[in-house]
Amino acid sequence: MAGDDERGRPTVGLEISQSKYLSAKADEPQMHAILTVRVDGTAGGGGAGPVLAQVLAVDCSSSMAWPEEKFRHAKRAAVAALRILPDGTPFAVVRGTEEATMVYPAALETQDTTVMARADARQRAAAEKAVSRLIEGGGTRISAWLDLCRDLLTEQDAPIGHVLLLTDGKNQHDEQGPLEEVLEACAGRFVCDAWGIGDGWEGRGLLKITRRLHGSAASVREDSALPGEYERLMHRLLTKSVPELVISVRPMAGVAVRYLKQVFPTEAELPCGAGEEGDGTRRFVTRAWGDETRRYQLCLAADPAGRGLGEDLQLAVVAADMPGGEGVRLPTPLACVVHWTDDQEPSRHTDV
Repeated sequence: MAGDDERGRPTVGLEISQSKYLSAKADEPQMHAILTVRVDGTAGGGGAGPVLAQVLAVDCSSSMAWPEEKFRHAKRAAVAALRILPDGTPFAVVRGTEEATMVYPAALETQDTTVMARADARQRAAAEKAVSRLIEGGGTRISAWLDLCRDLLTEQDAPIGHVLLLTDGKNQHDEQGPLEEVLEACAGRFVCDAWGIGDGWEGRGLLKITRRLHGSAASVREDSALPGEYERLMHRLLTKSVPELVISVRPMAGVAVRYLKQVFPTEAELPCGAGEEGDGTRRFVTRAWGDETRRYQLCLAADPAGRGLGEDLQLAVVAADMPGGEGVRLPTPLACVVHWTDDQEPSRHTDV
């Protein structure tokens, strides 16, 4: 029986299905395999703590000052989100310019810039007042906002960390901040969505941020629709509580990773980066998970020269992991194998 610390934790399962036989006489031998990844337990039953930790980052830069209603819309959107935060939810409000400042709870009150408030009627009302006092002025550096959000959410034990950017997307000063490095540091730590404020909000930069952090960017609609929009956003979050999984493929010497692509339940390309080990490992990022199964097709190119016939040989090691995922039970890495043969017939059959 699992111990108490194992209960309520999401579990990741990994299986490999393949026909291991390859003809050593083929011009360009390629091994195809199907990886099945399943996540269970994201509903997280039994936990007494909060499920969600929320940071609202309000763009207070000078570009929000005109037209006048733009900044009012941003503050109303923040208030709409605050009013329906579930009781007990850790939350904070960040003022975003070329710097990032936590305006609620105020650092002077907490004496700690990483302490977040816990939602209840009094805290929500106080946070609304803090939002109403926000004024616009200054530049825009969204990397600084995300950096502060990461610091805040790292201290929380809620399984889902979420950042909602309320901005016109005009990120004029991020050349002063390493956005790419910050996105890499934040990936897998929390989910980030953006509500574009104003008719002329700039979507390209926001889409880049939200795609990397497994969220989405959309326009703010009329004020009456904001509570419903936030409720739908929260529902999506609560059914996708594993923000990111990385499938890593470490090939043996003489083996190359051709591709890994999702084939079920939909077809999708996966972002790929080199591993840090310098051994040819490729790391493929998958988007947020709920309780679900996905399948991926792996293609490896192999060279039979110098390899023995009639025995199983390891081609690659496949693993699934989650950056910063201490609360997730991960599977044991599995081997993808090959059995070189000079018989053309068995090598014609695959599991793909």
